[in-house]
Amino acid sequence: VERNNAMIAELRAKKVYAKNQTKEAYEKAIADLEQKNLDLQIKMRDYKADGKDSWNSFKEEFNHDMEEVENGFKSIGNNDVK
Repeated sequence: VERNNAMIAELRAKKVYAKNQTKEAYEKAIADLEQKNLDLQIKMRDYKADGKDSWNSFKEEFNHDMEEVENGFKSIGNNDVK
C-alpha cells in the first residue's frame, strides 16, 4: 500500500504532461486509485483476526483489491501521457 502511495505521487507529477483532452480523465483515474488505496489502508488497519478462515477470506479479498489497483496503475500508464 505504501508503494501505491509513491506510484500515485509519481502519476500526479506526470499529469502535467497529459494531453489536454485526456487531462480530466487522467486526474479522475488517479483520484479513483488514490481512494481505492486509502480504502485498502483502512481495511488493513481495521482488520480483526477471527480465526484462520476469516484470515484466508480477508487475504483473498485484499489481494484481489490490490490487483485491481495495480491494474489501474498499468492502465493509466498506457494512456496518452508523454
